[in-house]
Amino acid sequence: MSGCGQFNKLFEFEKSADWKLPDNAFSAAHFEIPELQGMKRELNSVKGQLNQFDLHDWHSHTKNRFLAGFVLGRLKAKIKAELLTQAWCKFYEILSRFPSLIDNSVERFKSLHLCEAPGAFISALNHRLASHYPTIDWQWQASTLNPYYEENSSSAMISDDQLIKHTHSQWLFGADQTGDLLQYYNHVDIVNKSTSNGKLNLITADGSIDCMSDPGEQERLVEFLHYCETITALASLAPGGSFVLKIFTMFEKSTVCLLYLLCCVFKQTFLFKPATSKSGNSELYVVCLTYTELLPSAPIWDQLVLPYKKGGFNKTQAMFSLSDIPDSFLLQLTGSCSDFFLQLQTNTINDNIYYYQNPLESDQRSLKLEKINIAHYYMRRYQVKPIPKGRRLIHQSNKRDLVDLQRIGQVSTKDFPDMFDAINIYIGKRIDVVRNSKFASLDQVQNLRYSSTRNQTQSTLYSLVLSRVEQSTVVINASSFNLEVYFEYQRSLFNALKAAVATGKHVLLLNVPLHTHFLAGMWWLLASAFETVYFKGGWCLFYKNLPDKANSVRDAFSRVENIYNTFSADSSQAFTADIIGLFDTSIFSIGLSFIPSILNVYNTFSIPKPKSVAINQSI
Repeated sequence: MSGCGQFNKLFEFEKSADWKLPDNAFSAAHFEIPELQGMKRELNSVKGQLNQFDLHDWHSHTKNRFLAGFVLGRLKAKIKAELLTQAWCKFYEILSRFPSLIDNSVERFKSLHLCEAPGAFISALNHRLASHYPTIDWQWQASTLNPYYEENSSSAMISDDQLIKHTHSQWLFGADQTGDLLQYYNHVDIVNKSTSNGKLNLITADGSIDCMSDPGEQERLVEFLHYCETITALASLAPGGSFVLKIFTMFEKSTVCLLYLLCCVFKQTFLFKPATSKSGNSELYVVCLTYTELLPSAPIWDQLVLPYKKGGFNKTQAMFSLSDIPDSFLLQLTGSCSDFFLQLQTNTINDNIYYYQNPLESDQRSLKLEKINIAHYYMRRYQVKPIPKGRRLIHQSNKRDLVDLQRIGQVSTKDFPDMFDAINIYIGKRIDVVRNSKFASLDQVQNLRYSSTRNQTQSTLYSLVLSRVEQSTVVINASSFNLEVYFEYQRSLFNALKAAVATGKHVLLLNVPLHTHFLAGMWWLLASAFETVYFKGGWCLFYKNLPDKANSVRDAFSRVENIYNTFSADSSQAFTADIIGLFDTSIFSIGLSFIPSILNVYNTFSIPKPKSVAINQSI
């Protein structure tokens, strides 16, 4: 398929009157549909040919042959949209192709965007609204894995927080603050908060999971995530609302049942592959229009959410029995629908293989011309145009950081903003291991964790210097703590800092890691009690106690201690709670924006990385 045909990769289910939800869910036995399993084998056989090619060369080749490959560049040149990525292009295309996704008849248009980081779908929707529906009153919220929760792995999430840090109040990270939508208690929290002012008009879900370890089973690996996204959408949508869900192949029972569920509760259900989605991958979008509402009070609801509450599927069960799904649905799915998208993908892969093995200069010329034409067609068909600066999501600030990185080394606290009234203690899932940090590089986090397992000894000279310094200074050394369990270390450090401030002496931190938002907040609290802070890699001196700040600092420490004392070892809790922050994380991008700069210098410890020990990259 070439040229404008790239924009017609669409299938609509023709809904019949007998498409109704059965009385029971997740009580039927596992099933497979032979026709779909045959398609799965066919696709994996075609994809298996790629194993003979160099991965880097193959990616370069397919990127070059992507017919919509010039769209992104043309958009960058012409409209300069925010967060302009391939995801932006895809969702803008979806919004343009399905204009009823934007309901401009409601008093306030409310949307929720699941698995959204870094925010391209939000940006595309904002751009479409600003350019085509400028008077609409829009309220959006979003959820994603929390880039500020330090136990979330960098490899499992999008760490780009450009939009999040400027719109933090509109992001929902669930009851435990991890943003993990696979946890039922986070689902409940997100649904309750997102619908507190009424149910929603549009929900998008663009989630995925890294399947590189087993690409042939991508559908199975993401099936529970797609189920969780769907249940969250169905619980949050208003009657007449719309849902856009990214899926991949449709060969397994989980996807068959999920699609049937969606067809039953929406008036129209489409499968759409945007032109700006690479033809050689399995990515599809389910576009569901006009929700007829499946209420939590419906008899089947409790059964539908049972796997969510249990944390996973029973592999021996199916959402519905095969006999509960009408033949008229199955014939569409196994016939024209699945076969249509299968042939699109396999034809693209086979074409890419042919031109990889038979490169032709004439083909490159015609390919370039076709890519130019498609980029022009995209702009013309979807009427993409710039929007006023005042309608952008992120408004540029002229404020400069307090700390000049070129002169870093000391800071006077008289320039610090008074943030005591902004203290708002955040509770979330306790952090056992730090896997990402805004206040240190991942290498430093890994290095320091390794160092905590070594036996540390103190030299005679160190002991002598320490004995002299301790007359005027409280020295807090990393060697005094066990860093293996981070939440325990944080509480021990809190107690040490509280005691140190009470002495009225200077305080010196030596190789004491401050990797989390909680400890970054503690750094500010400690610094507020002193006149000047001196720092370099691995040490930080808080110099000259300020008596006039003593009461405020002491009260803040007491608030933290009181919260700590409320925690119990109750194993019936959904998650083990701990203090994960003293401030809204956005404060480190605005009022306390200098602290990440300081701590990224301070957290650079001089600890040799062992040559003979492999550091686990997930740490």
